[in-house]
Amino acid sequence: MDKLFTPNRWLVLFCAVFIAIVATLQFVINSRLQATARNFGDDIFTWVWLDKNICAKAYMTDAKILHRSENDAVVQVSGEQSLGAFDGSKPCTLQTCTSPCKATLTFYRYGNNWELGKVELQ
Repeated sequence: MDKLFTPNRWLVLFCAVFIAIVATLQFVINSRLQATARNFGDDIFTWVWLDKNICAKAYMTDAKILHRSENDAVVQVSGEQSLGAFDGSKPCTLQTCTSPCKATLTFYRYGNNWELGKVELQ
């Protein structure tokens, strides 16, 4: 029986380059989604209560993609939130306590951007 098809080195090289490009694009998409989730997490856990002169500032240290499809994604963000006294010129000048914070964010694709749809605090 004769061989009908034998892959040569150009086909193997093309397939390797194609796989590398697809993997790089997936990495970039995931990194962009994680950066967006960290920014939304910072905004969710950072607040000011003017009547009581207290405020909270958050810094998200980790963003983990739990599920991602073509039109939606679920990302879990976690970080540190610090509470402090609110001064009109410099918010959170005196940090009284620091605690961990975590939330699960659901994003929906709108055009080329990820829009925040749902927040579940944990």
